[in-house]
Amino acid sequence: MQKKQIHALLVLPLGMFLTGCATTIPQQAPLTIPSNMLLCQAAPQVPDDPTDKDLAYYILDLSNAGDDCRDKLKAIKNIEEPTNGKK
Repeated sequence: MQKKQIHALLVLPLGMFLTGCATTIPQQAPLTIPSNMLLCQAAPQVPDDPTDKDLAYYILDLSNAGDDCRDKLKAIKNIEEPTNGKK
């Protein structure tokens, strides 16, 4: 074989291998937040003419509603900005 033909035969497989190295930009799927994460627990109604016991339960219920909302916001943040194990 002639030298040019040998080079052509070597270049063809090499070109095929190089196309395998072509990069495609990965597409990120849109994030979907579960609908139950978008609603916070409702704040309790302030009791009328409350006793000390009523106030204590009101404060606990109010605290629980705030915790529920903060926990859901934290979970949404973790979905949108994962830390990949980093602190």
